[in-house]
Amino acid sequence: MHSSLLSRGVLNLGLALVLVGGLCLVGWTCAEGTARSLGLDVWNLPRVLRDEAHSSRAMRAAEAAKVEMAYVSEVREEVLKDVLLGRLTLAEGLDRFRDLAATTPTFRRTLDGYFSHLPPEEALRTYYRRVLEDALDEYPIAVAQLRPELDDLFPAARVVKPMS
Repeated sequence: MHSSLLSRGVLNLGLALVLVGGLCLVGWTCAEGTARSLGLDVWNLPRVLRDEAHSSRAMRAAEAAKVEMAYVSEVREEVLKDVLLGRLTLAEGLDRFRDLAATTPTFRRTLDGYFSHLPPEEALRTYYRRVLEDALDEYPIAVAQLRPELDDLFPAARVVKPMS
């Protein structure tokens, strides 16, 4: 009988420890933010659905921005090619960039971010000038052909390095 009481006491103590441990675990899980950070707050279905909808919108916006910037890169290359081949003047190329900034919000935000210290038109002109500088570094023969127009379009800035 003594061992039966001892066994029952040990069993009760074990169950009590499991119960207390389980309650501690539930309390810890339900603590502010812990359940959510572990993804265990499924009882808060409206919040889970809002978070999922927000994530989906953010992913769609990121994808749209990626598509817009790919379009900007395509237009930039096309404008550079047309300027270098003489199919567009530098001023016409700048107009194409103006149109691009007006119709592509991601590009406009990028310009405003990189050149936040400049007014929007000056930011666009600075970007265009840098794009031209990079292209003309690769095609120095175009510098001599475009020099007069470069000096007219960007009088305050030396656009390209002098030919050596």
